[in-house]
Amino acid sequence: TLNLPDAHIIREEKSPYGLIQLVESDLLRYAPGLSLSYTEPIPRQLGIFKNGEWVGASVALTANRAKSLPIEYLQFTTSAAPYTLRPLPASADKVGTGWDSICIIGVGSGSEVLTALASNPKSITGIEVDPALLSITKEYLERALTLHGFPGELHLIPSEGRGFLTRSGGQFALIVIPLLESFSSGATGIYGINEDYLFTVESFSLMLSRLKTNGFLAITEWIKVPERSVLRLIATLLEALEASGIKDPSQHLAAIRSWGTATVIVKQSPFQSNEIDRIRQFCSERSFDLIYVPGIREEETNRYHRLQEPLYYRAMSALLSPQSEQFITQYPFDIVPAVDRHPYFGHFLRWKNLTWFVQQVGREGVPFLEWGYVVILTTLVQVFVVSLSLILLPLVFFKKKGISKSSLPRPLLYFGSIGIGYMLLEMVFIQTFTLFLAHPIYAVSAVVTGMLLFSGLGSLAIRAGSGVPLLTQRWILTGIFVMSILYMISLPPLFRELIHLSDFWRYAFAVLLLAPISFLMGMPFPTALVRLAWLNEALVPWAWGINGFASVISAVLAVVLSMELGFHFVFLVGGACYLVALSTRRLE
Repeated sequence: TLNLPDAHIIREEKSPYGLIQLVESDLLRYAPGLSLSYTEPIPRQLGIFKNGEWVGASVALTANRAKSLPIEYLQFTTSAAPYTLRPLPASADKVGTGWDSICIIGVGSGSEVLTALASNPKSITGIEVDPALLSITKEYLERALTLHGFPGELHLIPSEGRGFLTRSGGQFALIVIPLLESFSSGATGIYGINEDYLFTVESFSLMLSRLKTNGFLAITEWIKVPERSVLRLIATLLEALEASGIKDPSQHLAAIRSWGTATVIVKQSPFQSNEIDRIRQFCSERSFDLIYVPGIREEETNRYHRLQEPLYYRAMSALLSPQSEQFITQYPFDIVPAVDRHPYFGHFLRWKNLTWFVQQVGREGVPFLEWGYVVILTTLVQVFVVSLSLILLPLVFFKKKGISKSSLPRPLLYFGSIGIGYMLLEMVFIQTFTLFLAHPIYAVSAVVTGMLLFSGLGSLAIRAGSGVPLLTQRWILTGIFVMSILYMISLPPLFRELIHLSDFWRYAFAVLLLAPISFLMGMPFPTALVRLAWLNEALVPWAWGINGFASVISAVLAVVLSMELGFHFVFLVGGACYLVALSTRRLE
């Protein structure tokens, strides 16, 4: 965008999450999933970027207060569908005659707030985790709503959406999750390697519990070709409905699509016939396709944005059938419902189906399928090759020092195991604490601080040069394994009970919670170094290198294992590494 001839930055804000820039250009136009039936020009817009990544656009406001806000085009996007489900009376001229209360999770550039205005709500609550972005958007929305003449209440809250819903305990008539990533990021799967705790079964279950009677939850998502994102979203929502005690989820869900976006709407109670009719009318007037409504027929689907076959109709029929698990398992992409222990909603790649994808899309399309994951795997291979080479290379020089080959395997296994185990547990703690602390930055800070602090104290507890008896060392290594299992089991329910605390106390609790296991994890390395120096001092530098290289490998390996097998598996492998060290603790 900054390469456009007239583009320039008109405002910048910094926060712990990065640099926010507000960009102006007469050539900037952005309307994701806009109906092809909309023939009017899109108004001039302002673009918002975070760390150079696209966030969204908002209508550029005119200085003439007499003019109305040009936001009609927003009603021709799929995300406008849920607002039509609560129609305004013919004489509606007062606030609150439409929606009672709307909660928007991810205010972004503010366009979703503008979309909600047409429904004449009594109040809008907007949640945005980045305070700098919210600062820019708040100033813009206050001017926009004054221009529009909106007499209702607007509450903009700097918070993570899931944490806000948990702590506030408020009830809403409509909860909305708009598009939360740019098209380029969504298309290439660049966010697939990041944990997304907003799009999990547990998160959607929480949102359903925060709906008022007859309330709605609406989520808009990019359509990815070949299709996988919308189907995983629907599969996750169906499981959340079942987890919430709804026996027939097919009566509680509706979904529509445009050429580029899809909006899925879930209702706490069954959809009524008049609500289904409004969705049908909304799609007919704007040339959107129905994905699903209760009672849908195949001939109603695939009408405007035609696919070679009615993929969505057949997929929905399968997902709502008793054979849904079989369909999910056999689908070419991973569309298994995302859960908190495996919160990678944007990761769809199945290696066993890579050949199929090449045949369908072509070899050139592979890097664009899951680009972030490809980078991670490439990094893992490079790190492994380099680390292994640098571990084995010193063996050439050991012959000159009279070190026998038989004395090498046990130190290699011991220091390699505790290096891998320490970093695997550290990485999975970061991934797990991200939900509790609302952002990866805070999770990294708390986990690294807590583990280094208490591991250092554990090392300090070992008297320099004395080490500990092998019997005691056995209990230390066994204790680390047992505690890793306890953390795996106890952290999720513990976080649910304590997530209502303030940011300060959650951060402090996170650091202190890591104290017991971190204290023990600081002991195996120095005690083994003392013993190794007594057995063969020439091997001490090599042991340092093995531990360091193993830590580098496992930092990348932890991400791969989490994405493929989930957090529980990483906890188990990290703890098991200390059992491997237990079997080689004598180092001879």
